[in-house]
Amino acid sequence: MTKPGANLFLELGFSAKEAKRLQAASRKQVNDTRLLKEQLMAALAEWIEEHHLKQAEAAEILMVSRPRVSDVVKPVRLAIG
Repeated sequence: MTKPGANLFLELGFSAKEAKRLQAASRKQVNDTRLLKEQLMAALAEWIEEHHLKQAEAAEILMVSRPRVSDVVKPVRLAIG
């Protein structure tokens, strides 16, 4: 089990230099993915608002559940608040 904040790559046996590089690359990829998801959620929330859609209507168009649409719209509203 890896402790929080520990370098998993170092524990897997990579050299200290390589483990540091891999950890930095991994963090960048996670951060880039999170940013992309946030941008997509904001764009979807904006689209729903621009088209004056109710969550149920957006869910039907997007072929997802209404709670899933709520998961997307709610965080954006809180951020804009």
